[in-house]
Amino acid sequence: MSAEATATPSTPSKRSPLRALDDLVFRAEDAMVGIFLIATTVLMFIDVVARRLDAPDSRLGLAIGKLLFISDAGTQATLDAAAPWLGAGVGVLVMMLAFRAGDVQRGRPLVPALGKASPVVMGLVAAGGVAALGYAMMTLRSRDFCLLLFVLASGPYLWTLATKRAAGWLARFVAYVVVVIPAFLWLAFNFFPEGFTWSKEISMLFVLWVGLYGASICAHEGKHLRLEALEKAPPQGAQRYVKTLSFLVAAAFCGFFALLGWRYTVDFFAQESTLTQTGVPLWVLYSAIPLAFGLTALRFLAGGVSALLGGNYGAPAAAEGMEEAERLARERGDAIASDGKDAKKKPTTFFVVLGLIALLPLIGKGGALVSVILAGALLAEPLFVVLGSVTIACMLLWGDVTTLQQFSTLVERMSSLADNQALLAIPLFIMSGSVMSHGQISKKLIGFAQALVGWLPGGLAISAVLACMIFAAISGSSPATVVAIGGMMGPALIAQGYKETFAHGLVTSAGSLGILIPPSIPMIVYAIVNTSAPIQVEALFGGGFGPGVIIGGILMGVSLYRGIVDKTPRQTFSLPGLWAAARDGFWALMFPGFILGGISFGIFNAVESAACSVVYAVLVEVFIHRAFTLADLPKIFKETGVLLGSFLVILVIATAFGEFLEGEGIPAIAAEWISGMHLTSWQFLLAVNLLLLVVGCLMDIMSAIFVFVPLLAPMAAAVGVDPIHFGIIFIVNLEIGYLTPPVGLNLFVASTLFGKPVGHITKSVLPFIAFMLIGLMIVTYFPAITLTGARIFAGTSQPGAAPVVDAPSPDAAAGDTPTPPPGANGGAMTMEEMMRQAEEGAGEAPAAPQRALTMEEMMRLADEAAAEPDAGVGAAPGAAPAEEPDGGP
Repeated sequence: MSAEATATPSTPSKRSPLRALDDLVFRAEDAMVGIFLIATTVLMFIDVVARRLDAPDSRLGLAIGKLLFISDAGTQATLDAAAPWLGAGVGVLVMMLAFRAGDVQRGRPLVPALGKASPVVMGLVAAGGVAALGYAMMTLRSRDFCLLLFVLASGPYLWTLATKRAAGWLARFVAYVVVVIPAFLWLAFNFFPEGFTWSKEISMLFVLWVGLYGASICAHEGKHLRLEALEKAPPQGAQRYVKTLSFLVAAAFCGFFALLGWRYTVDFFAQESTLTQTGVPLWVLYSAIPLAFGLTALRFLAGGVSALLGGNYGAPAAAEGMEEAERLARERGDAIASDGKDAKKKPTTFFVVLGLIALLPLIGKGGALVSVILAGALLAEPLFVVLGSVTIACMLLWGDVTTLQQFSTLVERMSSLADNQALLAIPLFIMSGSVMSHGQISKKLIGFAQALVGWLPGGLAISAVLACMIFAAISGSSPATVVAIGGMMGPALIAQGYKETFAHGLVTSAGSLGILIPPSIPMIVYAIVNTSAPIQVEALFGGGFGPGVIIGGILMGVSLYRGIVDKTPRQTFSLPGLWAAARDGFWALMFPGFILGGISFGIFNAVESAACSVVYAVLVEVFIHRAFTLADLPKIFKETGVLLGSFLVILVIATAFGEFLEGEGIPAIAAEWISGMHLTSWQFLLAVNLLLLVVGCLMDIMSAIFVFVPLLAPMAAAVGVDPIHFGIIFIVNLEIGYLTPPVGLNLFVASTLFGKPVGHITKSVLPFIAFMLIGLMIVTYFPAITLTGARIFAGTSQPGAAPVVDAPSPDAAAGDTPTPPPGANGGAMTMEEMMRQAEEGAGEAPAAPQRALTMEEMMRLADEAAAEPDAGVGAAPGAAPAEEPDGGP
């Protein structure tokens, strides 16, 4: 992404009709994205709660039994039966603590008449309300329950609009009554079936639409990920025309995809194929492809016209974290950092690259492909345009593609995303991270970290690293971590006597831990892109713990050494102070435990945990920390649509590119070539590390995952590297890439944040990069650090060898959709899966009595079916899973 802020446009006295229409469409897209994201969160959360009410498992009771060393089966059974009630009691206690924290935050009781008893009474009332909703969920049809929630949410919203009468309230009131309410009622009465398991199916539809229309919003806002290596190469006088050509090429590419999407959707329009559970016609799902790409093409076209006329419509916007960093820098009175390198440059590079683009096709197909890549870089095209152009060029040069119909595979890959539930976790984790990044969590985490380790030599620096590690686990964003923690800790470290280069380098480097400590969005993307071996997201989450602690510990060790050498001040340890800081930051500290504990105890899987994280983040920041109000959420959630749209189209095209490579046998040829070199696994990993360190200097992490995982993962499998271990190595390498020029995003964010040139920040992080490279070597050559956590967290002895689930064919009828094996999507099995598995087990055991299965028998059958032989960590990646044992009551 570009590190430049968008130039502030001059406000025209009167907007053209086309621009007014574009703004109207943009507001409609924005509203649709917000509604779909909120609906996805609610539906996913309801699904988790309904499944827990239907099938409360005994993992909590089993865990307690293990802690108490209980071996008696009868005692364990009693504990299992009591576990749900114990969980409910803990929930009531948590509610009381939440109301107590809210009272402290406000400085007065929520109900003054109740005095100190207010938290207890309100906690019990809230628990009663939750119990009432649970009872309604168990007794009402899903349609009726969703209608009940809709009424409970709509009433206060409309009442607030009518009573406060803020600017534009009447338009919002009328739009809600005339559009939202009828649309919801029509959907509810036509497509809401029995039960709640359909929520994932409809949520995937929402996410696909959000991602595609998010790409259109990105074109409007200038937020697409772009190739920037040669962005400033054109001569000053030619830049306007180069930008114009860049926009026109992107418009033509999107128009081509809109045409492909239209042909694909029309084929479904004549059929009667529907989604399996909700009955939504498939053409409705896929219609977003031509509509969104057509709108994106028009916006790129408008950007080209604007650039030619000297305007800035769709111009590249500030990179993630840059706007907040600039705001904080301006508040301190700092000048925005600059290296002075943007002065007049000789256009030598531009003409050299232009010459290569013209001459390389003369040497053959490979030269033509390199020419396409160089042209994309010279025009600073969005990454999805460059990758898509490369894919199309490969299909034309090597795939013998001669007709438009043969390009349909590009769109088929897009529609197949609606079958990958791991994709659901990405927008939801972005939402929760955005909520918490706008709240008060960073201040509370810093206070806790200082109270915990501030008494050590270098305590303030150690607390900065610890705060970065915890905030990284919450936000999942490295730039956000640098801004949130570094904005406060950087000046504080300098004021306490640390060298400026050390302070700036430490917080910039520690902020990069955001993608390694789970929950991590790059881990989810890696699991989706790596099609060479099925991977559980939960296993990747568990695998990131050890490496995160190792690298964080190394940075803490450096801080400890610096504190001893420089004899920096230390604060006195105070147990009451630590307790007060822990109490103040309790809800921030609980977030990782809530997510990871919920996955470990089987309450929800990694995908469902994302929805729960959004609910948790909203409740904490709105009702406990009171950082903002519910009215601020749509603006915060808007960031999710933009971020999802910026890389969903890249993911689609990268998947199509990977499929082309696989169809041409490129990964197999590469794997055979690697095998022919007789490299050991350590030699191969050393070569991969060197390659990825260079890649990290030139590409952002998402781009690198999309491009290089399909190429390198089969090679890693060929030399026996576990896919989970390889994934963590991949992410650690690209984590370092956040700190390396020319595209290290943390460098630009820190430069702006601290008001220092990029060169100063680069010199500051160099020593820390060296220490992080030591951590990379440890993680690379001691796989147990990764795989032990993956095994424990995912509950399997072979984290990378989950059963393969074939995605249903896009043109298959609803009834032809294959049924995936139980637990195929990772995490807890649904009730339907357990029932189906139990029935299959009963059918395979002829001696089984013909009677209804008890809950305990179903759970036992499910556990037996999910069990795998103890093959040991490091077993051959992609190995076929063992046959499921026959089961019966």
